[in-house]
Formats: sequence, structure tokens, C-alpha cells
Amino acid sequence: FLGVCLASLADLTPFCFNLLLLHQGMEFYGPEGPYNLFTGKDASRALAKMSFKPEDLAGGIDDLSQSEKDILYDWEQKFKMKYKYVGDIVD
Repeated sequence: FLGVCLASLADLTPFCFNLLLLHQGMEFYGPEGPYNLFTGKDASRALAKMSFKPEDLAGGIDDLSQSEKDILYDWEQKFKMKYKYVGDIVD
């Protein structure tokens, strides 16, 4: 599985998008891609902060600013339009 998980701002439930199905997804998220560090992880915080720092791949989204939440929402919409949704993460 090659995918990116994000937390939905509506209910903070993580959701995942399968990026393996599209060749352009592999270009960005595959082993040599610039966004590879986001694959297989909850990338919500890092994407909201527009950060490539490994420490931003951990932690929640509760303390994000409104601007960061808006950025995360934009990422969510972009992923929904471009990639196939494959399911939610359940504890």
C-alpha cells in the first residue's frame, strides 16, 4: 500500500487515499518522489504546516491555527479530486 493519511477536519477521523493507482502519484509519493516522507503516515500536521520536517509527521491537529486548518482542508479537497479514497483508519 502506498498512500497518505489525513485527519478529516469535520470529525478528526483519519482518512486515506491510495496514491499507487495513478502514475503521477508515484512521481510525487513514490520512493524517489519529493513527498515520499508523507507516505504510509498521518501527514495531516505536516501538510497543514507545509512542512517537510520529520517531527511534523507526528502529533495531532488540535493546536493548528485557523490558517493551517484551511491549508489542511485545501489538501483534503485536492486529494479527494485527484486520488482514489480507500478507507478510514479505525482503532
